[in-house]
Amino acid sequence: MKGIDVSNNDENIDFNQVKNAGYEIVYLKSTEGLTYNDNKMREFYEGCKANQLKIGFYHFLRKNDPTQEAIHFLNAISGLTYDCIPMLDVEGNDKCDLTDGSATWRTQQFSDYCKSQGVQIGLYTYTSFLKESMGGNTLELPLWIAEYGVDSPNISQDYIGFQFTEEGRVPGIGTNCDIDNFDERIFVNGGKKKVESIVIYNYGADMHSAEILADYLNCPTISNGRSFDYSCVKNVYAVGGKADQYTSYLTKLIAGDDRYSTDQAVLDFIKNGGK
Repeated sequence: MKGIDVSNNDENIDFNQVKNAGYEIVYLKSTEGLTYNDNKMREFYEGCKANQLKIGFYHFLRKNDPTQEAIHFLNAISGLTYDCIPMLDVEGNDKCDLTDGSATWRTQQFSDYCKSQGVQIGLYTYTSFLKESMGGNTLELPLWIAEYGVDSPNISQDYIGFQFTEEGRVPGIGTNCDIDNFDERIFVNGGKKKVESIVIYNYGADMHSAEILADYLNCPTISNGRSFDYSCVKNVYAVGGKADQYTSYLTKLIAGDDRYSTDQAVLDFIKNGGK
């Protein structure tokens, strides 16, 4: 799957053009160090959501307390939905020299804290840094590797993402940008959904219609007012109301102008074989 990763350096982006050019995944820079928040993240996030692009976030590691950096990262993406494994960007450059041998233990501490909060992260780095500054140790984290000018990275480790250029030209982006290839393992839970379908409803008046649909789909129903992690569901159906009242994981909304027309819309959906 084709993807890009972007930050405030990429300025304005037309994500509709990005989507139409065949890109499916967008990684957004979220944070850096202890206090920095990318000022384009929210704007880019909304643009990706509006165009049904798969979203991931990454944090750029600096030489601070790794646990505190992890807290900063998780706070920044709290409440946002994402499809791809959150990534830790570990490298040595003029912003932060991690070639002193500290990269491995810093990455481990960052990962350990995220895991304690129920978040599995992955490691982004480039080939020479992985070999020379981390001794090839990926800490068994999902690996997103960067190496330019080659058809495949010169590493023996397994990887789920390959950034092959930083000078890509993508429709909708006015500047050069990073381009990547990802496989299905880039997705949270490896892209596997634990629940096939669920039906949600926003108002009590629509509960009966929701139950009819759920019986047809042989799946559970849930009130929109209840907290639930919809990222584990393959198909999220909503009955009644408007799309913006529901989770961003919504697959299909079935609704009319009132409870009666909503009920009829559900019956028509079933009559048409779930279409």
